[in-house]
Amino acid sequence: MEYRDTRVAAQESLLNAYRCIYQIDTEAVTEGCPGQTTAPQPNPASTAQFTAITAGGNHSCGITTNGTAQCWGNNGQGQSNAPAGVRFTAITAGSDHSCGITTGGTAQCWGYNYHGQSNAPAGVRFTAITAGSDDSCGITTNGTTQCWGNNASIVYGSGGG
Repeated sequence: MEYRDTRVAAQESLLNAYRCIYQIDTEAVTEGCPGQTTAPQPNPASTAQFTAITAGGNHSCGITTNGTAQCWGNNGQGQSNAPAGVRFTAITAGSDHSCGITTGGTAQCWGYNYHGQSNAPAGVRFTAITAGSDDSCGITTNGTTQCWGNNASIVYGSGGG
């Protein structure tokens, strides 16, 4: 019996390593993945009610009926750590970051920020927002486009980029 328990534990360990490497079902890895700073967030869909929902790279977020954001899934870069107490009208999820438009119209982002994709421009008001892999963009209240993050193929603030 001891041999069988050892084999099962080894197989579980191998499966968890696979989950972490390929970021698949990482919420099942109870000890967390290497380099993952916080545990994956549980899926609140069974208890919360949402008015909007979005899916990113191995994580999802939604706006609850009271306007707060809830995220779940992979949280290795803080992409599932939605800011507490902030109310949103729109939400988007990128690969490893998330953004929303607050009730005041400004953008707020959280998660991975290596390329500045979570550094939303301060004081700018938006009507729509979207997140990509390494960048984020929004439509401002005057109808122009404003983007931030990796600018390898985007002309920022051009209104057409």
